[in-house]
Amino acid sequence: LLIVVSPAIAATVIATSGTAEQRDRWLPGFADGSVKMAFAITEPDAGSNAHRITTTARRNPDGDGWLLSGQKYYISGVD
Repeated sequence: LLIVVSPAIAATVIATSGTAEQRDRWLPGFADGSVKMAFAITEPDAGSNAHRITTTARRNPDGDGWLLSGQKYYISGVD
């Protein structure tokens, strides 16, 4: 199941939010199975529900880099 779910999550994000270059690079490989990827949820309160992730990234007000806010934890479901 994880082999199917992880690429579906990544492919959906790239298809809806990726640049044309990212879509051209990654989506054909996800479709034909030649590309492998992993999707890991590492927040202590999210469990296996990606909709419960609360970590955010926003641009630094100074315009230099990003500010991350959230918690991370170990990953227990990786083979």
